[in-house]
Amino acid sequence: MHLSVNTVGNIVDIQAQEIAKVTEKYAAMSISKTEDSGTTDLLHALTALHKQKATLQSRISKLTKERDSLLNKLTEIIEKIKEYRAKREAIESSFKKIQEIGINDNDSIFKRLEELLFVHDGLKEQEHHFREQCKSDLNLFRGMLQEVEDDAPAEEEDCVKEYKEQKEAVIRMRLQLAKKNRIIASLMRQMDDVPGRSELTQYQRRFMELYNQVSAKHKETKQYYTLYNTLDDTKLYISKELSLLNSIQDNYNEAMASSSGKEQFLKQFETIVAGVKRNKAMVEKRCTDEKNRRDALSRQLVILVEQQRKYVAAVRQLTIECRKNEALLAQLRGP
Repeated sequence: MHLSVNTVGNIVDIQAQEIAKVTEKYAAMSISKTEDSGTTDLLHALTALHKQKATLQSRISKLTKERDSLLNKLTEIIEKIKEYRAKREAIESSFKKIQEIGINDNDSIFKRLEELLFVHDGLKEQEHHFREQCKSDLNLFRGMLQEVEDDAPAEEEDCVKEYKEQKEAVIRMRLQLAKKNRIIASLMRQMDDVPGRSELTQYQRRFMELYNQVSAKHKETKQYYTLYNTLDDTKLYISKELSLLNSIQDNYNEAMASSSGKEQFLKQFETIVAGVKRNKAMVEKRCTDEKNRRDALSRQLVILVEQQRKYVAAVRQLTIECRKNEALLAQLRGP
């Protein structure tokens, strides 16, 4: 079977184009993998794909160079064959003309013809060897291209399968990571809601400061109210006393003018004195009640102060025990 240069070139070009398509497909898969990857395993898979791509590209480059070399060699040999064929045809034509002319006595011409025939036979043998070599090279290239064509789909299928598995694994890992992040965020919120020992101490200190401020303000306000009430009562009593003295002064001369008026004046005066005594008794009773209340509050204050002292001592002891507990826990956990 005779194959032309164009036929061999077309066969090699078709196989090279298929290999290039497979390479482009691998490159697209590698780009897609790079965009969707986020884990170390996927990066390893991409590295393997890049290595496979580089191997295929190297094989394509090697096959292309061999094809170009063989095509050049084939072109040169075909040109030589054409040249030898032209010479052979010229010789055969000359030989036929000589036979037709009938010049058989010219030994030099026959020797030349014998040489040309020998050259012709050698060219035929070279042509035969060249055809066999071309067939062998063509079969070799076809086998190599078929091997590449057979291996590429299997490798492509394995790469696609591995890519899908890696992608599913990445999706599962992302879902697990999101779930764990939600759990961690929930636990962090719960931990933030529970105040620590330092925060509790700070809260206690702030509350004590606020309580002291409120207590001091309340005491100051109460003193102002007590002073106001005392001054108001003093003003009331002084006003009554002044009114009584003015009334006595106004009615004294008129009451002393007659005995009946004098008796009535004395009775009114005794009534006023009795009212003053009742008011005095009420004030003294009120003063006694306030003193009793003060004494009760003083006793309650003493009890509360004692309780506070015990509370402070208990808190101090609890703090010491907590520190001991933390130290023991640290020793149990080890370095």
